[in-house]
Amino acid sequence: MHINRSGVDHENIVGQPSHISFNASPTCATVCFVQSAFGTMAPLSSVLCASALAVSALAAPPPTYHQTCNIPSQYASSNGTADDSPAIAAAFAKCANGGTISFAEGVNYNVFNPISALNLSNVTIEMYGNLHLPQNVTYVQALFNDTTYASGSSNLYWFAFAGSDIQYIGTPNVTTGWIDSYGQAWWDANLYPGTGLVGRPHLLQFNVTGGKMQYFKSRNPIAWNVQLSGSDIEVSDTFISAYSTTGSFPFNTDGFDVSATDITIKDSVIFNADDAIAVQSGSHNILFQGGTIGYQSHGMSIGSLGQNQASFANVSNILFDDITAINTVYAARFKSWEGGQGLAKNISWTNIRTYKYV
Repeated sequence: MHINRSGVDHENIVGQPSHISFNASPTCATVCFVQSAFGTMAPLSSVLCASALAVSALAAPPPTYHQTCNIPSQYASSNGTADDSPAIAAAFAKCANGGTISFAEGVNYNVFNPISALNLSNVTIEMYGNLHLPQNVTYVQALFNDTTYASGSSNLYWFAFAGSDIQYIGTPNVTTGWIDSYGQAWWDANLYPGTGLVGRPHLLQFNVTGGKMQYFKSRNPIAWNVQLSGSDIEVSDTFISAYSTTGSFPFNTDGFDVSATDITIKDSVIFNADDAIAVQSGSHNILFQGGTIGYQSHGMSIGSLGQNQASFANVSNILFDDITAINTVYAARFKSWEGGQGLAKNISWTNIRTYKYV
């Protein structure tokens, strides 16, 4: 059945060889006709016309329009100097509802300013290109100070995604799909006994109700990688490399910080120098399973809990299972603050294999 409203053709909604044609004016009933399969036209009564339109409206929900926003890159044409952040922000704004935001495979993009998209719905992020953060430490620190001061927040996320039904899909191709934060310069600038420079941004916030993250790849993060918030999120095939080539220590390069419910993280490879995963207060029904952690990782952690003594910390139903830990500082850890209060219930580490190579 085709509905023609003032001359505009719409999708076939039932696949029958009949055609209802009407004028969208209040006098619809006077100009409503049914065209049969034999091509004849017969007038309908006003009641029959109204009924036909009502049935049609019930049978055919409003069409949804899917659009793809392919993000252009100026990286190659500018010899790696131009900022692609405006084009990226525009794509997230345009395709925020039911769209696909696509970073082209093998293409480089400079992301010199944070990207915040907090009203996404039914969106797919195709992360097939390589994203480059600024390499100027003082520039990022100044931006961190300006942003956090203006927002009243203590954290800056370089990428902040929030909403419902968000899919972050990378590529199994290990040569592309990376976010490169150039953290080595930050680690080297941290002088002993410091525990990391001030003004370090978090990499990515994924605050989602019903979402998926696959093939997230992070190279040399400045500090924290992914903050998972929300509920009902599946994560798989993560690659995080925070390996220092100079001997400096990559402080606070957490893989996943989780404050969420109903989260599954499977088949990760995380080589870092802090928690591979830290399950924080408010987390329930968390599974971290399969994969390898290593380098100077602090392993699979609960907490820390109880830092805010005025708040009751609560975590439950947490399972770390089938993990290989190589040369880690810790494999399993429970972190809490003296004087804190709360409840940690049904926490398990099972099938954990530890190896030490010299």
